[in-house]
Amino acid sequence: MTTPTLAPSMRRNGAPVPPLPRFKADINGQTVTVELINVTPDIAAEYLTHNTHNRNSRERQIKLYAADMAAGDWSFTGAPITFADTGDLLDGQHRLHAIVMADVTIPLLVIRGLVRDAQDDTDGGIPRKFYDVLGLRGHSNASHLAALTRRVTAWEAGVYRNCNNYPATHAQLLRTLEAHPELPEIIQPARSAASGCGLPASVVAIAMWVFSNIDEEDSRFFFDRLGDGQNLAKGDPIFELRRTIATTAGVKGERNQTYLLAIVIKAWNAYRAGETVGLYRWRPGGSKPEAFPEPR
Repeated sequence: MTTPTLAPSMRRNGAPVPPLPRFKADINGQTVTVELINVTPDIAAEYLTHNTHNRNSRERQIKLYAADMAAGDWSFTGAPITFADTGDLLDGQHRLHAIVMADVTIPLLVIRGLVRDAQDDTDGGIPRKFYDVLGLRGHSNASHLAALTRRVTAWEAGVYRNCNNYPATHAQLLRTLEAHPELPEIIQPARSAASGCGLPASVVAIAMWVFSNIDEEDSRFFFDRLGDGQNLAKGDPIFELRRTIATTAGVKGERNQTYLLAIVIKAWNAYRAGETVGLYRWRPGGSKPEAFPEPR
């Protein structure tokens, strides 16, 4: 029997792929079968009825997977759906729930006949991080670029607080990077300015990207002076930002990245308005919380 050639849709979900012959093997006395199946929402739902012995599902992960599937960005990686010889689903519940949620058909390898204890060894490796993906694609400063890409993805989604933890799949992050080829060019100047003022490079990088989209020339001057502190006087917004950063260093609760980004935006707005200022503060909570500042 000739093995069918896999269609291009094996790489990204789309039209169903040709089925592969069912493979059967005896492994340590266990009869194990492997087959490629176009898993429809109905098939996924049936598989999930065997999900009787598994970890708790994570709704956020299901929604992320479903978003990629619905957008046609789900890659075929060869990672299988696995069942024990008892019929219990061992691995794949999040992908199956996502197929049902997205209402799409996804080709997946399905392995049956594993020993029940195989579940203990599933997902025990080191997860591939987005910076690993970027490094494999040849990007330098991969960890910094990964952090900036995540923050830009969050910013464009209207999420400004805790954007360093914004949940996004690798496919979503790669789309952001593809849409913004300028991001790699921001990393080095952001790191330089950060080292001169004491801010995390990730905060400087997202601010630099946001401010450059408002006024590229003003942004360049702002971060040059923020980094080197030259020709600044007391009351100057950039001088006071540098002083605020130094003053808040080590103060509990005032060094998280959301707080620091907020005061950088406040300084930028004051600089653009030509204002004279003092030390910056931002009150995210309490009886009179401030809204997150909008860069102008």
